[in-house]
Amino acid sequence: MPSDKNSTSNSSSKGDGINIQKALEILSLREGNSNVDHNGECHIIPEGGKEMGQTIHLVDTTAATTSTNNLSNFIQDEKHNLQEKRKKREIEIRKRFESMKITELLHSIMDAQEGRVRAYREYNQGLENVLESGNLTNYTPVCAQATASFSVISDTIKTIQSILQKKYQNRKDLI
Repeated sequence: MPSDKNSTSNSSSKGDGINIQKALEILSLREGNSNVDHNGECHIIPEGGKEMGQTIHLVDTTAATTSTNNLSNFIQDEKHNLQEKRKKREIEIRKRFESMKITELLHSIMDAQEGRVRAYREYNQGLENVLESGNLTNYTPVCAQATASFSVISDTIKTIQSILQKKYQNRKDLI
């Protein structure tokens, strides 16, 4: 790019960088007349010319769409994997409970209920800490932990109930 006397007179000692004075002059000329460029030369914009021109896409929408699709596919795959793991875990738990005697099953229900009490206490303590500190970002992990605990406990009790109903149909005191 050719340089003139004015462009280098106010620039840095190395001759690189932006000449602030020149940049301000260019901007002030543009503000007053949109048909004037930085050299003071007038350009006539043809009728309808303002609508014409180059569109610069700062984000490649095809790449963004591909990235979004990849993320969506990843999330779907993760959900599917988690569901599969949960099904396997449920089968293992069911097998373990089905091999238990009735007294062991009843003790497991009591253990699950104790776990529910612990989960409520932990949730209440976590909520109290959030409210005292005013740091609401800690609320999400507190809720996530409580939800996970209650889900496992609920699944455990439902599984035991199902086994008791199936295995001991004649015992009305267990159903």
